[in-house]
Amino acid sequence: MSEVFSVYSKYTGSGILMILFFVSIIYVGLKDKNRSNVSMLFFGSIALVLLIMVPFVHGFYVKHVDPTTYWRFWWTVPIAIGLSYVGALLFEKHRETGLILSLVVLILGGRFVYTTQWNFKPAENPYKLPQEVIEVADFLEEVEEEQVFAAVCPALLEDIRQYDEDIILAFGREQLDPSWHGYDEVISPFFEQMMSATPDFEALQISCMITDTEYIVFPAGLRYLNHPGEYGFTLLTNTGTYEIFHFEK
Repeated sequence: MSEVFSVYSKYTGSGILMILFFVSIIYVGLKDKNRSNVSMLFFGSIALVLLIMVPFVHGFYVKHVDPTTYWRFWWTVPIAIGLSYVGALLFEKHRETGLILSLVVLILGGRFVYTTQWNFKPAENPYKLPQEVIEVADFLEEVEEEQVFAAVCPALLEDIRQYDEDIILAFGREQLDPSWHGYDEVISPFFEQMMSATPDFEALQISCMITDTEYIVFPAGLRYLNHPGEYGFTLLTNTGTYEIFHFEK
């Protein structure tokens, strides 16, 4: 049971929003005359919370599904809907008092996140992605008219597909967490080379041939174990942050 409460405490942060949510659904259960609202917000929320807090459900999910993502079950609880609905009802009856109370709750219950502690950075472009990711993706699109079959270093995995779906990656961000995947005879050695500080182009040649990968992207400044040209790789450009190679069978 302690593990279930640990998940709950990590998800709820300071706890102020969950306290307000439970107060809100109790208010709905006692005061709201609309049966649909009572069914969804009161009975539905209680049923979901009880189900999530059952140790057997937690244990089964952790053992058979994923040990790291159980907290996402709290997304199914209509917290935002409940708070918004009850907040709107209170504002309708007590507008000035409700506004002041809401501001006090937000200030005391929240945290100022625009600090170096939370690593917030000004957006470099309209896509809110690192500019070097945009530069790499745009370059690949320029040299290849249709879909681009590529493998990229771990630093690019999470962002590049958000920007361009025509870039087909040999592997995705599932490789970043061992719990998301098992060992694959083809992909795992490929990924190991892409994250290596001294990539072996002989091994990369084999991986690219098996997966039909035509482009690979490494951080600039790596020491390569052997010469890329000896194994069919040509350096196309250095963006300053990344080096893009083309592989020709």
